[in-house]
Amino acid sequence: MNSFYITVNIEIAPGKGEDAHLFKPDYPDVIVIGVFDGLGGRSAGYDEQTGGKIASQKASETVGSFLDQWNGQLNDEIVKALKEKVYQTLKEAATNIKPSRLRGSLAGQRLCTTMALASIPKSSECSTTYQVSLAWIGDSRLYFLSPEAGLQQLTHDDLEVKKDAFEMIREDPPMSQYLSADMKEDWEIHFKLQELDKPGCILACTDGCFQYVPAPWDFEKLLLNTLN
Repeated sequence: MNSFYITVNIEIAPGKGEDAHLFKPDYPDVIVIGVFDGLGGRSAGYDEQTGGKIASQKASETVGSFLDQWNGQLNDEIVKALKEKVYQTLKEAATNIKPSRLRGSLAGQRLCTTMALASIPKSSECSTTYQVSLAWIGDSRLYFLSPEAGLQQLTHDDLEVKKDAFEMIREDPPMSQYLSADMKEDWEIHFKLQELDKPGCILACTDGCFQYVPAPWDFEKLLLNTLN
């Protein structure tokens, strides 16, 4: 299978971004890609970094190290263990951070970040179909860009109130769950196997990609024009 890889990480203000990414191409059978969007730029942090920046970086590093023992593979049990590992890492990192007293969706939460993760098989020579393992929490997304069907969203956003694609762009609604040092017990990382039968591109992206365009299809137009 011919393949190519592109990582785009652009900060609106240099040194002030709160996103982190993961790219691990060296596993025997899969390539792992992922993004993490640190939440709450005003939340408490340390070492002159915001809580969101610390959270996304810690989560990315932890996920990368954790998946090494599984050669990048994902399944239900691995994802459950991954959640606990990231939670413990963020909890330890937040030991000296007090929860914010400010009101809002992040109140009482320390070191918060989203995650969108894909484990992509390197070869499908023995089959016309292949399965991509997806794991996500929050509002970062995984897409499949197909020459025939265009851009297809493979994940759903974790929102307190369900919104359509236009409302998502206009309102930026609060999330119902995400990774943090104070995760609630019932918060879970989603997992699914996505079967694909066409060549195309798997994309992992934070809302910095799709949240700031006039309409949902403008993200697809931007991708295609840029690739072209």
